Amino acid sequence: MASAGCGSSKACWASIAKYKDSALEAACDAAWRSGGFRYRIVKNLLQQGAEAKRDGRPAGARQELMPFIDEHPVIRPLEEYERFVKNAILETSLPGE
Repeated sequence: MASAGCGSSKACWASIAKYKDSALEAACDAAWRSGGFRYRIVKNLLQQGAEAKRDGRPAGARQELMPFIDEHPVIRPLEEYERFVKNAILETSLPGE
C-alpha cells in the first residue's frame, strides 16, 4: 500500500471514508475505464469531483455512446470509391500507354 500513496490500508480507507458511496463508485468506474488501478488515481478523482461540486461545476461526465450511421451527406457512398479505385487500376494497367 505504501507504493500506492498510502502508509497502510487503514489510512487509505480513512482518507476516502468522507466521500459518499456514489462518488466512490463513480471515481472507481472512471479509473477502471481509463486503466488506472492505483489508489492515488481514485483519490484524485474523488478530490476533483468534490472540488467541482463545491464550485458548482459538473463533475466529469461520462461520454455518451453515439449510434453508428451508415450514411452521411458529407461522406461519399462506398460505391463511388470502388469505381474510382477500379478506374485508377484500369488506367495504370492498360498496355501500350
